[in-house]
Amino acid sequence: MMRKMFKRIVSIVMALLVILGTAGYGGSVFAEGQTTTTTFTINQNYIYLNPAGMNLGEVDWTKADADIELNVNGWADVHKGEYDPNSGYWYWNASSWNIKPDNKFFFTYTKYSDYGNDNDNPIKKKPYYRTEMSADVLKKGKVYAQNGTATGPIDGQAVYALKEYTSNAGQSLSFVDMTASELSGVQAQFSLDGKYDDSTSEQVTDGKVTVPNDVNGNAYQYVRFIDAKNNPITDSFDLATAISKGGVLYYGTVSNNSTGSINSVWSKDKKNSSEPTIKKLYFKQTDFPIDEKDSIKVKIGNGIYENVIVEDNTILSYDLNGKTLSSDTIIEVEKDNIIYRFYPNRNLSLVTIDSDGNAGLSIYRNNPSGTYTVYYDATLSKLSYEGTNDVKNGGKGIPYPDNAARVYYYATNGTKPITGEMKLDNKEGYPDVYKVDLPDGYDQVRFAAYNVQNEKPSDNGDATDLVTIPGNLMNPCYYGDSSDDVIYKGGNRGGYWDEAYTVRDPEKEAEQHNSKDVVDINEGTFTRNASTLYVNSTFYDYYTDYELNGKNRDDYDQNNPAAGSQRSYVTFRQFDQALSNYYKL
Repeated sequence: MMRKMFKRIVSIVMALLVILGTAGYGGSVFAEGQTTTTTFTINQNYIYLNPAGMNLGEVDWTKADADIELNVNGWADVHKGEYDPNSGYWYWNASSWNIKPDNKFFFTYTKYSDYGNDNDNPIKKKPYYRTEMSADVLKKGKVYAQNGTATGPIDGQAVYALKEYTSNAGQSLSFVDMTASELSGVQAQFSLDGKYDDSTSEQVTDGKVTVPNDVNGNAYQYVRFIDAKNNPITDSFDLATAISKGGVLYYGTVSNNSTGSINSVWSKDKKNSSEPTIKKLYFKQTDFPIDEKDSIKVKIGNGIYENVIVEDNTILSYDLNGKTLSSDTIIEVEKDNIIYRFYPNRNLSLVTIDSDGNAGLSIYRNNPSGTYTVYYDATLSKLSYEGTNDVKNGGKGIPYPDNAARVYYYATNGTKPITGEMKLDNKEGYPDVYKVDLPDGYDQVRFAAYNVQNEKPSDNGDATDLVTIPGNLMNPCYYGDSSDDVIYKGGNRGGYWDEAYTVRDPEKEAEQHNSKDVVDINEGTFTRNASTLYVNSTFYDYYTDYELNGKNRDDYDQNNPAAGSQRSYVTFRQFDQALSNYYKL
C-alpha cells in the first residue's frame, strides 16, 4: 500500500525490431516538446545559442555563415554549431552526449585549433571572439544567450557574459474584470524594458491575450493593461512573475473610492469548481471590529449593499439565506469607502484581509474552547540518513530516532510565542502523525526534533521553517520534507500544507512553493513504423527523496557535493529512499 502511494507510473512504448529474423531490443522516450520560443520547437536533446546582440567587435555571431563552436570543460572535442534560419539560433545535437557535473562550457567564434600559435589566434587577440566560462553545468533542452560584457576579460580581451535565455512568447494571459464597470476595448501592452508604446498592444479577446513573439531575439519582460482610449488601467508587471503566479489578472480586487485607486492580483483561477455551501458570512474581528459595524456593508453579485449584524456580541455576520450564490458570484464588502471583492470558496465563511490588503475567505472555527488542532506528518522527515557520507548530525531527521520519537513545536501570534511537545495522534494506519491544540490567533508555527524555543534557523535540518497556517484547511497538517538535500547543507527543513491524513503529493508541494513541475517529461508525436512490433509496457518510476519534496531533479545543486561523488550522478541516497525498508507491503 505504502509503496503504491509513492510511485508514479510512466507508460512508454518499447519497440521490438525484427530485421532479417534477428530481434533487437530498444527503449525510447519521445520527449521533443514545445516550449515558449519565437517560431520553432525546442528539442529537449539539443543545446541552443541565441546570438542576438552578439555583434560587438569585428565579428557577427548572428550571420548564418559564422563559425560558432561549443567548448565543454573536460572534453577534447570541440563541436561546431548548426544554424536554424527560423529562429536565428545556433544548435547542437546533444542526444548522445554524456554530460557530467563538471562539464561547464563556453562558446567561441572559430576554433582554437584552427591557429598554429597564440599570436595568430583572434580568440586570444581580439575582443568578443568568445564567451565567459559558464557558471553552471551544460544542460540539454536549454537556450543560452549573451548577457552583456563579462566582468573580467580573458587573455586581456573583452568577452560576452552568458545567461540562460527564457522567452515568454506564446504564453496565454487572462484578464478578469471584477469591478462590473463594463470596461471595453481592453488591451495588453508589452515591453522589452518597461517603456511602452502603441505598437506593442494586443487586443484582449474573451478575456485572453497571447504574449507576442520575441523581437530580434529579445523577449518581452513587462506587461500592463490599457483601456480603449489607451489609458493605463493597471501598473506595469514583470511578465515572468505574472506567468509564474498563474497568468490570470484579477482586476479590481480592491477599489478605494476615496483615492480612486484600483488594485489587481495575479493568480491562478480563483473560482473553485465546487459550488459554495455556506449559509452565512463571518468577519474576522481584527479586520472588521464590532464597533465599526455601521461602516461595513455586503453585496452579493448584482444585488444591493446591505448591513452586517453583530452575532453573540462577539463577531459580525451576514445572512446568505435567500441569496443566489455560485462559484462565479462576486462578493463585495465595503468598509470605510474601500470595496473588497472575492469569490465564494466551498465551505469557507470567515472574511479576512491579508497582508497585501486583499480580502478572502478562511475557515470559521466557532470553537467554544478557543483552540484548534494543527498536525505534523513525519512520514518522510523521520527517515534516517545514518551511514551516508557528509551528512549533518549523523543523518537524523524529525523526530530523532534516539529521542523516543518526540516532535516539538514553536507557535506565535506575532507577540507571544508558545512552545511544547506534540502528541502522537495514533490514528490507525498513520503512525507518524503528531498533533497539538493551538489557541485561536496563533497562525505561525515551526516543528523540530528538539525542544525549539525560538525562530533561530536550524543547523542540521532538524527544524522546519516558521510557516503560516493556512486558514482554508479544516485539519491543517504540515508534511515535513525528506532529508535530501537539507541533511547535507544544513538549515531549516521544508514541507507543505494539506488536510491531515492525505496521500503526500509532491506536485502540490511544488505548486505551493511556485516551483516547476516535479515531473516534466515532454510530450511528443509518435509515428508507428510498419516493420516494427510494438509492445505496451508499464514501468514503475518511484519519486526520489528530492522529488518527494516537490522539487525537480534538474534543480539539484551539481556543485554540492564535489564532482565525482555518487550524489553528483544520483540525486538521492543510494538507489532510492522510497525502496527502503520503510516502504514494504
